[in-house]
Amino acid sequence: MMKIAIIHWYGLVDSKSDFSNLYVKNLEKSLNAEQFDIIISSWWFTNKDIKKSEAETIKEALYDRIEYKNQWILEEGSFTTFENVKFCAGILDKYEEKSITVFCKNTHLPKITYLSLRNYLKLPKDKALKLIQDKLKDKELLEFNWNIVCEIWGIRFVWFDLEEGRKEFGKAIRSGILETHYDDCSELHQEFLEFRKKSRGIK
Repeated sequence: MMKIAIIHWYGLVDSKSDFSNLYVKNLEKSLNAEQFDIIISSWWFTNKDIKKSEAETIKEALYDRIEYKNQWILEEGSFTTFENVKFCAGILDKYEEKSITVFCKNTHLPKITYLSLRNYLKLPKDKALKLIQDKLKDKELLEFNWNIVCEIWGIRFVWFDLEEGRKEFGKAIRSGILETHYDDCSELHQEFLEFRKKSRGIK
């Protein structure tokens, strides 16, 4: 059984950023508490002035802080959360016997969970939504103001509270609506991609 950790990160890791430091601190504690066979960090090159991917910067920030010498895979092709999960699923498909732990920030709880169930477990939409609906009967999962750990059908989700404000929650909800319905509204998803690239000065 391969124990695989997936780290979703958004933007470059910056040691001067309280947001980055809090995420790295949470990850350090979690990754040192459990030995994984493979770590996958995911995200591409959103800063046009820096030649490193976000996936690589989170690895560099953690590498000397955790007791880990096994395989580390960089998923550097994704630009949205949907692509994060889709491309990580392609990596996971290479391993038959595996357990999966997903790390992300708590604002992305709904869409990361939904997309993971669809792509990692190949569940149909109605089944994935039903599982999430059943879990959300737990009031704590809706609070979004602390670290949350939840397991659904063998995938363990660890969502970190990074002390984000209402604005960030609103952005996460808007992008979540689009990214969890990519298969129904592909043209809207493409529009979302173009808007995000333009806002970040990416061609």
